[in-house]
Amino acid sequence: MKKLFFFLLVLISVTGFSQNFGKTQINGKVIVERADVIGITVYNKTLSLGAITDDKGEFTLDVQLNDVIEVSAVHYKNVRFNVNDDILKSRSMKIFLI
Repeated sequence: MKKLFFFLLVLISVTGFSQNFGKTQINGKVIVERADVIGITVYNKTLSLGAITDDKGEFTLDVQLNDVIEVSAVHYKNVRFNVNDDILKSRSMKIFLI
């Protein structure tokens, strides 16, 4: 019984670790022409993860190489792009909406 419990504990730990494997947490900032940057949606379509900008336009999001990121706001055109090596190396991104 102890061996079975230990095996299940190890299996659960490995499964939890593998879900986070390969992801990089990035810090980003959305910059707009107007001052209203709070509440802009930044969504990782590949991993089904999202973030909403704070009052400074800043957000944090987990990404992997080639993930599809979509940024949307009511008064701006939606932006869609893929995560590249430069974003992963710098662990940051700036997004300009017009």
